[in-house]
Amino acid sequence: MRSGVRCSVRRENMPHSWIIPFVALLGFILCGDTLAETAETLDFLPFPEEGAENAYSFSEANMRLPVFYVEPEDTFIVKNSAITLTCSAAPASQLLFKCNGNVLKDKQHTTLENIDNDGVQHVTVSIEVSRNDVEEYFGLDGYWCECLAWSLAGSTKSRRATINVAYLRKSFKREPFPTEAEVDSTVELQCLPPAGNPLPEVFWLKDGDLIDVAREPSLIISSEGSLIISQVRLSDAGNFTCGAQNIARRLISETAELIVFVNGGWSSWGQWSGCNSKCGRGVQRRTRTCTEPVALNGGRQCRGDALQKSDCTTMCPVNGAWTMWSSWSTCSPDCRQHRRRTCTNPGPANGGKSCRGEDLSTQNCTADLCREHTEAIVFDNNGELLQRDPSNDCRV
Repeated sequence: MRSGVRCSVRRENMPHSWIIPFVALLGFILCGDTLAETAETLDFLPFPEEGAENAYSFSEANMRLPVFYVEPEDTFIVKNSAITLTCSAAPASQLLFKCNGNVLKDKQHTTLENIDNDGVQHVTVSIEVSRNDVEEYFGLDGYWCECLAWSLAGSTKSRRATINVAYLRKSFKREPFPTEAEVDSTVELQCLPPAGNPLPEVFWLKDGDLIDVAREPSLIISSEGSLIISQVRLSDAGNFTCGAQNIARRLISETAELIVFVNGGWSSWGQWSGCNSKCGRGVQRRTRTCTEPVALNGGRQCRGDALQKSDCTTMCPVNGAWTMWSSWSTCSPDCRQHRRRTCTNPGPANGGKSCRGEDLSTQNCTADLCREHTEAIVFDNNGELLQRDPSNDCRV
């Protein structure tokens, strides 16, 4: 403050808002207050630093409230690297950053100014924020910064940006463990990533290769980070690893093996065998095999019996037997007579044997009692056959 002058700038009872900039200018010229000190007293700052008063254009284009076209964004400090916050506004006579309620000193800013073809003044300022700045602030609302801009019409402020230190703890809260799952079942490989800011992204590796869940409709990563596999296939077996990453670091969990097993299944029953008894009561059998499917990778064998038995009865075979011979027939013209018998006493049944021997017996009639065979043949005048008259008489 300049000696001999008592400076006190007050806003009470100011009749017109356009007077305020000039009051502030008067305080600046007479008192030599820095811009930061004035900013903490008033909500506006009409002119830049000492010696630059005449640089600001009083054109009509600059008689509007500043508008920000670049505002500070929320960001993270990674490791020990400082970050840069930037804001730009027009029309503007001055821009300053305010962090955690304190307006930063002018020397902490990097400022660029230019006037466009319409006479509008553009101002861009940048500051650096270090890890120490953030870690040494213990406010409940976190470390924040916003930009203040002034013109002849008054002041505006930008959006508030928060700055955090990025981190990712070393230990997973929950890691996957070796798991066995039956084929076609649903399995969950658990994973809960370490605490971090920003929140870490979870990813999964299978046998060292990144899993693209967008291309695998049966794979889902839950909101907590677990890998869910629906309808597990034999090809899903392998070594799985959970990973977590953010801008601070990338971590990998312990590897867990997933074994996919198949429980054995019975085939259909085969046909019944024949009865093992040739006559009377016996047993018949049928079988099945544990092959649909075959048990794999430690899967359970089929429960139950592979052999089934059933009682059966087989009709005993009946061998055929001859009836008695019939009486001899009368003597035939050729002096022979016949008799018969049949294989019906009993007849063969149930695979029994037929009778052996002949069912017809023939013998000559009594000797010397048969007359010679004679036959009368009559022809007509033309030599055509008219009549045959056989005549034999076998007398006994």
